[in-house]
Amino acid sequence: MRILFISAFVPSSKTAGQNYSNLLLQELSRKCIVDLVLFRNKKSYTFDIESSNLHIKRYYTDTFISKLFNSLACIPFFPLFTARFSYIRAYYINKLLEQCHYDIVYLDFSQVFVYSLFFPRKVRSKILYMSHDVITQKYERMGNPFILWWVNRTERFILRGVDNKQRKIYTFSMKDVEYMNNKLSLKANSTNFFINKIVANALPVKVNDEYILFGAWKRPENSVGLLWILEFWKNRAIDTHERLVIIGGGLDKSVVDLVQTMHNIVYEGWLLDPYVRIANAKALIAPLFQGAGVKVKVIEALACGTPVIGTSVALEGIPAYMDNALYHFESADDLSRILDKFDVDLKTKLRIKKDFISKYMGKNILKEFYSDY
Repeated sequence: MRILFISAFVPSSKTAGQNYSNLLLQELSRKCIVDLVLFRNKKSYTFDIESSNLHIKRYYTDTFISKLFNSLACIPFFPLFTARFSYIRAYYINKLLEQCHYDIVYLDFSQVFVYSLFFPRKVRSKILYMSHDVITQKYERMGNPFILWWVNRTERFILRGVDNKQRKIYTFSMKDVEYMNNKLSLKANSTNFFINKIVANALPVKVNDEYILFGAWKRPENSVGLLWILEFWKNRAIDTHERLVIIGGGLDKSVVDLVQTMHNIVYEGWLLDPYVRIANAKALIAPLFQGAGVKVKVIEALACGTPVIGTSVALEGIPAYMDNALYHFESADDLSRILDKFDVDLKTKLRIKKDFISKYMGKNILKEFYSDY
């Protein structure tokens, strides 16, 4: 089988979405020949090829200026969907489609979906759209009615050809599937994340008296939540021996300096393997108030056997069979009440891990690639 894999970002372990792409390519390259067209923000971003079945056809490097120009050239569309688009690139991709006779074209991230509008009619490849986030849902939470209308109209127009037969769209939860059906009039399909072997092998051996914050702290939705929790912990830490451990890179120096002055808070930064620390923690705290879609940090914590204390945004789309490992808060008072009573033992953590791994890992998108071949 031959696949054309078009991604808005270079697959890597850098972010959750890019890591999913990376793991999917590892799986596909075992049985398939995969040609890649990749978009990137810097020439230094390259894909580490680990299989002779993976072939880079083209890198496209975008700058702020090129993205602005591309967006202005497609002004009826919301810029997020067109910043990586140009007719020259579409022409090259169409030539690949005509020459290589791909069985499947995989469009990775909403930012490259627009290219499917220009695919030649005579091409009979199955087209799979991977929606890491439902963009309309993401902007719905930002509260700007005009922007929301613009995003919704653009997303619906680009995906209007999805028929759930030859063209299918996937997302990461049944909640997103329902949202797409209700708000975009699209029939979508759900799939699960791949669980990295490092995560799957992280086994709880004790319960440390600490809570984990885990994320890429340059992302606005993460940094806003972090500042919120630091303010909360400043008032709480006086009366507790529990530690708050912050894991992940990209934290602003001013925040690092602030953390160093606070009681019972530790900033570990980026760790090569954070999952042993997560597996042995009391819980992961996820104070997210923005964003959309299933949060990989929550999936990974559960796969480590660690309960998650989070907002509705953080816990969105998590399967109902894991409800007994989830604790919901929306305010500082809610979080205080949870932490005051919170307790978990090693036996419970091992059960959480077993339940999650056994029920979650079997469902993934690979069946879509192999079902007809």
